[in-house]
Amino acid sequence: MPDSKNEPLLAFAVLLITLITSSLVLQIIGFWFNLPLARYVLPVSFLPCLLLTYGYFFRPSRRNIAGGLLLASVLVALSIWSSHVLDFSMDGMAEHQPYTDAILNGFIPIYNEEDLLQLHIYPPGNWAVRASVAALYGSIDADKTLNIWWIFIAFATLLAGLRNIFGKLQFYHYAMVGLLILNPIVIVQTVTGLTDGTVYLEGMAFIGALLMFGDCPRRNQLSILLMSMCVLILINTKVPGLYHSVMLCAGAVIYLYLSQKKIPWKNRGYFVRRWNDCNVYFRLPSLCNGRVPIWFSNTSAF
Repeated sequence: MPDSKNEPLLAFAVLLITLITSSLVLQIIGFWFNLPLARYVLPVSFLPCLLLTYGYFFRPSRRNIAGGLLLASVLVALSIWSSHVLDFSMDGMAEHQPYTDAILNGFIPIYNEEDLLQLHIYPPGNWAVRASVAALYGSIDADKTLNIWWIFIAFATLLAGLRNIFGKLQFYHYAMVGLLILNPIVIVQTVTGLTDGTVYLEGMAFIGALLMFGDCPRRNQLSILLMSMCVLILINTKVPGLYHSVMLCAGAVIYLYLSQKKIPWKNRGYFVRRWNDCNVYFRLPSLCNGRVPIWFSNTSAF
């Protein structure tokens, strides 16, 4: 497995998702105190997120810094391009962008009485984060940049998860991740205010973070943090995100439970049977010249 603290693509993705989470949490707190924070949350949270990413989970190596600067340049270029592409979707122009613009200009969905019905039905988290991104780039049309952020995040976490399982990745691994991320729905909605592709990418990032779970305590901390942030953002993106979160968390519990089970191919040639409160370990015949030695243990450790 490569150096787990020297991965520029994953480090950049962690920086992006921590910025999104910080923007979401701070603005929701601001809503309750009647404080419009959309224009300030990203600049304020940038340094703490940078220190968490490159000071704790990843080392500030030359490779990570150079890779992060290169990826940031690509992201800025794509963001400028996205802000110059008009959104012709009905929901994007009639629903998502007006509410994003309202929050950007100080609208507080908890206290204000304007007739913006959707703000009182759907969670405003996605619009709040889009407003902070639009403020960062100085244009309401740049709110679509958030979709590009999520493409970076989902791609990086899925690659990291597969690398944790398979070690060195082959071309078909990259191709598979590319097809999973750049599917027709995501491509079509990248330059719109629609959220279906965003919900999908958030789920893919959750799955990638789950696959990163392994034997390294620091990497497990990162995996749990990423999954928690994905769930928090998902339930604040769209009402169906709540149902998706339940299914993703249930799947994660099942996956982690099965990954800890004693199964033949994970026990270096042994398989296990329970007998009278003891674990009975059988050596596979193909690995010991046809002999099948048996011994007992009163512990599940191996």
